[in-house]
Order: sequence, then C-alpha cells, then structure tokens
Amino acid sequence: MELLGRGAKGRLLAELMAKMATVEQRKGNFDSCQRFCDEGLKALGRGRACREGGLLYNVLGNANFYLGENKRAEEFYQRSLRVRERIGDQRAVSSSLNNLGNVYFQQGDYVKAIDFHTRSMEISERIGNIMGVSGSYVNLGNIFQAKGEPSKALSYFQKSMKISQRVGDKNGLASCLNNSGGIYVDKGDYGEAAKLFQRSQKIVRQIGNRLGEAMGYTNLGITFYHRGRYYQALMLYRKGLRKSRQLWNIQLEAITLINLAELYLTLGEVGKASRHVKEAIALAQKMGEKFILGDAYCTQGKIAAEKGKLEEAEDTLRRAMEISTQLGNEIIRGITFVGLGNLCLQKGNFEEALGYCEEALSIAERLGAKELLAFSFLLRGMVEAQRSWGSRTRALKFLERGVNLAQTVENPEIQWMGNYEMGKLYQEEKLLHEALRHYKECISIFKSCCSQINEEKLKWSYLEEKWRGEVFEAIKGLKEISQ
Repeated sequence: MELLGRGAKGRLLAELMAKMATVEQRKGNFDSCQRFCDEGLKALGRGRACREGGLLYNVLGNANFYLGENKRAEEFYQRSLRVRERIGDQRAVSSSLNNLGNVYFQQGDYVKAIDFHTRSMEISERIGNIMGVSGSYVNLGNIFQAKGEPSKALSYFQKSMKISQRVGDKNGLASCLNNSGGIYVDKGDYGEAAKLFQRSQKIVRQIGNRLGEAMGYTNLGITFYHRGRYYQALMLYRKGLRKSRQLWNIQLEAITLINLAELYLTLGEVGKASRHVKEAIALAQKMGEKFILGDAYCTQGKIAAEKGKLEEAEDTLRRAMEISTQLGNEIIRGITFVGLGNLCLQKGNFEEALGYCEEALSIAERLGAKELLAFSFLLRGMVEAQRSWGSRTRALKFLERGVNLAQTVENPEIQWMGNYEMGKLYQEEKLLHEALRHYKECISIFKSCCSQINEEKLKWSYLEEKWRGEVFEAIKGLKEISQ
C-alpha cells in the first residue's frame, strides 16, 4: 500500500478545508470560514504556492469582498493571483483577475476594473471557457452602466444572456435579466424594468439563489416606488433589507437603506429617512464603496433640503457631485444637478439654477433618462416662472412637458409638482378656473397614491408632507378669493 507523503497530506487537508470554508462562507458563517482557511494554510506550511494555496486565498478574498472589506479582499485576491500565475493555472488566473476587477469596480476605479475584466475575458476566450467569457460580459456591462453608457452596457448583458441560454446557465440568465432591468430603471422605463426583474426573481427562487432573491425584492421595490405604489415598495424593501442582513451582504443592505430613505422622504417620514441614509453612508464608508456613497450623499442632501437646512444640503450634494463626477456616474450627476438647481431656486439665485438645469437636461437627453428629463423640465419651468425676465409662457411650456413625460413613466410625484406649479402661475394671472383645475389634479393624484397605502399613519404622513400641504392651502385660499 502506497502512503501519501507529508506534502501530499497537507494539500489534501488544505483542499478539504477550502471546500468547508466555501460552504461556511455561502451560509454567512464567516468566522467558521476564516477558521477553516487558517487550518488549510497551516496544513500547507511553507508550500503555499500550489493550487490549494491559491484556492484558500481566493476563498478569503471572497469572504472579505462579501463583507465589504474591499482592501483585505484585494490583498487576498492578489496573493491568489500570484500563486495561480506561478503554477500556470490559466482558468484560475482568469477567475482571480475577474475577482480583482470586481473589487476595483466597487472602489470606483473603472479603468483598472475594465483592464482586469478584459484580461480575464481574453484568457477565457483563449482556453475555451465560455462561462468565464459570459461572466466577463456581465461585469463589463455593469461598469459601462455605471459610467453612463447604457447602450454599451445592454449589449454586453445581451451577449452574456445568449451564452447563458445556450448552455442552460440559469444563474447567469437571472443575473443578465436583473442587470438589464437596471438599465431600464436608469432610463425611467419602470414597467419594462419590472418585467425583467420578475423574470429574474422567478429563476432565482427556482434555483435557490438567496442573494439573487434578496436583490430582486429591492429592485422590484424601486419599480413600485417610482410609479407611486409606495406601500408595495415598502414591503419589498423591508424583505430585501431583512434578507440582505441575514446573508451578511452589506452592499445590498446599503443600497436598500438608500432606497428606503428615498421612500420615507416621499412619505413625509423625514426622521426615518435621515436615520436610514446615515446608516447607508456608514456602510458605504466601511466598504470604501464610492458608487453607493455618492448615491447616499445625494439622498442625504435632499433630506437636508426638506428640513430647510440649505447650507448642509448644498455641502452634501456637492460631495455627491464630486464622487459621481470622479466615477463618471452620469445618472447621479444629473439628479444632483437638479437638487442643486432647486437649492439655488430657493435662495433666489436664478441664473445659477438655470445653469444646473441645463446640465441636468443635457445628461438626461444624452442617456435617454426620461424621469430625469421630466424633473429637469420641471426645474426649468420653475426657474422661468420666478426670474424677473422669465417668460410665463415658456414656464408653462416646460412644466407641461415635464408633466406629460411624467405620465409616460407613471411618476406621480413629478405629475403633481408640475400641476401645482402650473396652478400657481394661473392663479397669479387671475385665471382661477384653470388654477383650480390643476390643484384638483394634484388632489386626485394624492388620493390615488393614498388608496394603495395600507397603514393609516403612513397615509397621514404622506398627506401632511409640507409641499403637499401647500397644495391644500392653495385650494383653501382660492376658494376664499372666489367667495
């Protein structure tokens, strides 16, 4: 009987430890995962430059990446890459390059991320690893989506989807559907996004992908929120948040917290909105995740503006602008321009507001982002209405364009805001019948949104939000004038 040598025994034990560590990582048991990896590395001793050593370093990288510890994840992935390059395992090298690309993407270094994913894809193509090519397409698509190049991103997702369908990769197909849905969210086509998210959700439930299911809840919540179905969005966000915490996925947790903050702000629950976004910022800072941090600062700026803290709002929005400009995140840049424009409007800086508005319009038109375009038209109309040499005719034209576009994307917030601004203009012109018509349209929208909220407290906080309160005051004042 041939006995295994000491080195062979160590490698056999290390491989077993790597498998057990992977199982624990997928369960979210990260202490156990670390313990098994440590045992495996100890078994290898100084002979870690082997397949098993590369595997153990990779598992440690995965665990830290999952926990949002991007710097430590990068360190372990680099160790794994060096080992795999040394032993000439090309498939494993491709995997390590891919993992490092994901880390750099999370850190907002898109140039490095594209380089590493492209190198990974080229190796996969050379060795005939079609699944590796498909994964690289998805990762490159994610980067170009973040860079504000939706057409290029969608083309990569579609390439990956074709491969997944051809080889029967359900996980890959679900990922492509989910990512493609994100493109339609950016464009403001929430109906199409919802269809893609629902198809993805059906697949991930079938195959037991718990993280995919958690992401699906949050993503579907976004499509409900933007179409005014606030209570359904709230229920979905809560599910997404609960599951992200169960899975220890702080990236998804932070994203869901930001969306919850936006929802609570819309519902008039400013305190809850503030708490959620602060928690998201803390998580994003812990991860070093600039993309999420820029998004969170943008939301925090809106909350500060709602509280009347205009200087704080401007400071926070400028931080969001700095990060989004650095990352090339065009959607957040556009939203931030609208936020800064609104602040200037409140301060009476109409020319500066107009400049921000033009920037937002340019981005929205370039990206085909309908909701951002509608918000930009609304801001432009408000600027025209308030500046001394503005034209009320032009103001009404822009406001009408904003409302009409908001109707196509089913966004009730933009619709009622536009109607309210038009009502004020008509009231100033003494066209009281027209003014009342637009104010009543606001009330109709409020009633429609309230009818879908199943908690009385939330209904009242929604109706008592200060800007909606102004609509009721305007109607009351108009009736007094008529009498």
